[in-house]
Amino acid sequence: MADHFVVMFDVISFVAFLAAFLVLFKVPRERMGRSTRAFLQAAIFIYVLVGFCNILEYSGITAALDPFEDYMEVIFPLLFVFFLYAAMLRKEVGLRLISEKQLLQSIDKAEARFHTFTEHTPASVFIKDVDGHYLFANEKCRELNGIPPDSMSSPNWPAAVIAELREHDHIALAEGKWSGIEKLPDQEGKLHTLQISKFRIPQEEGLFLIGGVGLDVTEAHEMNLELQKLAAILEQLGEGIIVTDAEGTIQYVNRIYEERTGYNRDELIGQNPRILKSGEHDAAFYKALWDAIKAGHTWQGQFVNKRKDGVLFYEQATIFPVKSEAGEIVQFAALKRDISRELELEESLRQSQKLETIGQLVGGIAHDFNNLLTAINGYSELAVSALEPGNKARDYIQKVRDAGERAASLTKKLLGFGRKQMIQPKVLDMSETIRGFESLARRLIGEDIELILKLGENLSPVFADPAQIDQVLMNLLVNARDAIDEKKGDGERKIVIETSETYLDETYVDKHVGANIGPHILLNVTDSGKGISKDIQLKVFEPFFTTKKFGVGTGLGLATIFGIVKQNNGSIFLYSEEGQGATFKIYWPVYKPEGLISELREQIPEENEVVKGQGVILVVEDEDDVRGIAKDVLENAGYTILEANSAEAALEMMENYEGPLDLLFTDMVMPGMNGIELAEKLVEMRPGLKKLYASGYSGEVLEQKGLHGTNGFLLLKPYSRGELTRRIHKMLNTEKKVQ
Repeated sequence: MADHFVVMFDVISFVAFLAAFLVLFKVPRERMGRSTRAFLQAAIFIYVLVGFCNILEYSGITAALDPFEDYMEVIFPLLFVFFLYAAMLRKEVGLRLISEKQLLQSIDKAEARFHTFTEHTPASVFIKDVDGHYLFANEKCRELNGIPPDSMSSPNWPAAVIAELREHDHIALAEGKWSGIEKLPDQEGKLHTLQISKFRIPQEEGLFLIGGVGLDVTEAHEMNLELQKLAAILEQLGEGIIVTDAEGTIQYVNRIYEERTGYNRDELIGQNPRILKSGEHDAAFYKALWDAIKAGHTWQGQFVNKRKDGVLFYEQATIFPVKSEAGEIVQFAALKRDISRELELEESLRQSQKLETIGQLVGGIAHDFNNLLTAINGYSELAVSALEPGNKARDYIQKVRDAGERAASLTKKLLGFGRKQMIQPKVLDMSETIRGFESLARRLIGEDIELILKLGENLSPVFADPAQIDQVLMNLLVNARDAIDEKKGDGERKIVIETSETYLDETYVDKHVGANIGPHILLNVTDSGKGISKDIQLKVFEPFFTTKKFGVGTGLGLATIFGIVKQNNGSIFLYSEEGQGATFKIYWPVYKPEGLISELREQIPEENEVVKGQGVILVVEDEDDVRGIAKDVLENAGYTILEANSAEAALEMMENYEGPLDLLFTDMVMPGMNGIELAEKLVEMRPGLKKLYASGYSGEVLEQKGLHGTNGFLLLKPYSRGELTRRIHKMLNTEKKVQ
């Protein structure tokens, strides 16, 4: 029995030996526990010991022990293994105790490190219960909230602050976390802005605490507010702002620049400013710009850029580099002002000044031309009257006379542009005046063009010459008719005349050169014609400028309108686009009786019949030809003529002349003493002396020159024989003669 047991034990021991040997040498040391490794080592040792004993037995050395052999082979190893395992178990327990001690020491060190970290971190760290009482707060949190080191009581905050914190705590408990801004007062009442993160801390039995970390961002928040204010200023600034990197890639544009260019911000950012190039500047222009700013200089100048829709606009730009602390250029910034409207106004002002200069020149030329025409027309009339009908010479001279009349008509147009023609203004209703012109207007434009009248009712009156209003309408309608006829296609063929009452304020006047503040009657004439291009619009009021074929127009129509409107203290503006027709807006000042010049002379019919008379007339004129024709006409009409070529010569003559004198006929503007001064001195010598003035200037210009006192007795050059003799005959037969 024992033998079988021993054999079985040997087999089991051998298998255990092999298993222990394989495990001990095949399994890595770090994957095996200390106790397991010691046990395997002991098992191998026992098996080696038993084998050694068997060797001794077979050699006969241990024959005396044979009775106990079988039992010793079993009991001795078991006892050895038991004592060995007990020793190892004791060692393992000792090791575990050592490990637990080391663990506790590690925990203490971790707590110390955590305490050091929380006490020295610039952030506020805290733990609270669900009621908001602080269970832990680091030094930064205690300083901010005023919590004593030995007490975790809640700070004495205002109720509104506590309510807001409770709300955030409840969110953190319900959702697991909350992040946001909290504004807390410190012990001195100063408000601090904190970026807070709160989170839920699970405890046993389903309880929770609230942990939190907060960073004081007061300065950053205030700086951010300042940056927001600055950004708002940049966004609302009336000037365009654009910022690029050092390579010229756009990084920022403000709202104004978006509106100006037509591109939105996303379309501009990441692009190069060349997206706005108009093609109006050459490569040298841009090279000079980039050379300047890359060298660290500020560049100022004007751009012609192109909007997204293709429309060009003008900018006054200031571009400067933005440098880092090291002095390197990191960005470029540009301040841009849209000067398109300013350039238009500047061009309008130049045009207005040019027209004013031309008007003055035209007025001066027309004055001298009128003197020549007075002589030409006068002598032509005398020659015609001296020749028998049927005489070829009479016909030739009559043609000269007709040409003189046409020249006089042309001169009147020039004077109209120069605002120097004679007018007969009266108080009138603009709408009623236009209604009176309607029938003529319809005949003027033809039956194939629709005329639409939109005339305001009960408008304030204006002070104007009805003939001038008719002239304005006639010229505008003729131009509108021609523009409609020149338009290609079968579109609308209509002209609209509108009147309304409006008030021009300071804003409108600032943007429209030549306009005046105050109440006005607006006269609108709109056509559906071909329209007027931008480059032509600034020239349309210039005299002799025309787009019509040679021989079709004189180019004085709109120039005359411009002069008439300006003479009446009004303003005129053109609005047109090619293919969209044109609108002329005329602003006529509302009647103000207290500010008017006295009414000018009555209009004399233009019949050329000479009226005979008697009397002595002193003719004073510095132009020999004009004085000669006046002398001849009046002598042929039956008057006795005294003549002088200057006011001084006339006074000297009258000092030595004792005969009768019925009337003084004098030019207004002469070298030396003028006609009014002469008349005043002669009236002192001859009280009650009648006087008739002649001039190539209008009454308005004479008043501007300080020549007042014509009292309606003014004859405009060139005058006809009939007009001169009728005027003198009327004056001499309605007033008593002076001896």
